[in-house]
Amino acid sequence: MRLAVLFFVALAAPAIAGATTLEPIPLAQMVARAERIVTGSVESSESRWTAGKRAIVTIVTVRVEEGGGIKGARSGELITFAREGGEVDGKGQLVSGAARFTVGESVLVLLERRGGTLWTVAMGVGKMHIDTIDGQRVAVHGLAGIGFTRTPPDEPFYREATRPLAAMMSDISRLVSEQR
Repeated sequence: MRLAVLFFVALAAPAIAGATTLEPIPLAQMVARAERIVTGSVESSESRWTAGKRAIVTIVTVRVEEGGGIKGARSGELITFAREGGEVDGKGQLVSGAARFTVGESVLVLLERRGGTLWTVAMGVGKMHIDTIDGQRVAVHGLAGIGFTRTPPDEPFYREATRPLAAMMSDISRLVSEQR
């Protein structure tokens, strides 16, 4: 039995090492932490060194789509925020669990202020890709590279990887108005 356990640990270690472990946060708490919640299109994504070249961050700009300013933003506004990691001068820093953005991508993001800068709430948990499937816009929750310290709350935000965007926005809008 001891050998079987050691064998499992040896096989699982690389997978565990490549993940960021977070405490799962109920959607209501994520909405409360967020200063801004928007849907929009990624207009730019540029990586740069932090002061002293200690780390790389990527600065992302999203243009809020019509009706996409759910909290703290207006349609057409440009929202700039940071994400962990990126590539500068041929040097890359990969941060497991960090949200990743592609220019032209449609997204739903929950953004909180930390140290004077906006970041996605709970790294990649606060970002959803927006896609169209069978003519319906959906929010796709990609949690690759994220492990949780315990089972996430039993709510659609965690339970359903792909969810109609209108339902997701309705849930978030309801939570925003309940918190006012």
